Amino acid sequence: MADKGQPRKFKTDKEFKDSVLEYLDYCTTKERFANIAGYAVYCDMNRDTFYAQKDYYSDTYAQVNDMLEDEALQHNTQTARMYLMNKFNYTDRSKSEVSVIGMPDILIGKQ
Repeated sequence: MADKGQPRKFKTDKEFKDSVLEYLDYCTTKERFANIAGYAVYCDMNRDTFYAQKDYYSDTYAQVNDMLEDEALQHNTQTARMYLMNKFNYTDRSKSEVSVIGMPDILIGKQ
C-alpha cells in the first residue's frame, strides 16, 4: 500500500483565507508585524506548507500574498521596507551624488 503523505493543512480555500484574516487580527491586537514566517508559526506549520497552498488554492494564495503585502505597506518601518524588498521585490531608488575633490584626474575618469 502506497503512503498517502500528510493531509492538507486547510480543507478549503475559505478555511485558508479565514486563517489569514484571523492572523492579521491577531497581529493588529498584539501590535506585531504580519509576515509569512509569523503566519506559519501562528498556524503551527512551516513555510513550505504555506507555499504548497499555491498548488491547492492558487487564487486564494495570490490573495493572501496581496493581503500580507498590503499589511507591510501600512508600516513605515525599516523592517517593513526590508520585508517588501526581499519578499515582494520592491526596490529602494535613492539617488546618490558623489563629488571627488582633490583627486588626480586619472583616478576619476578624466584624461
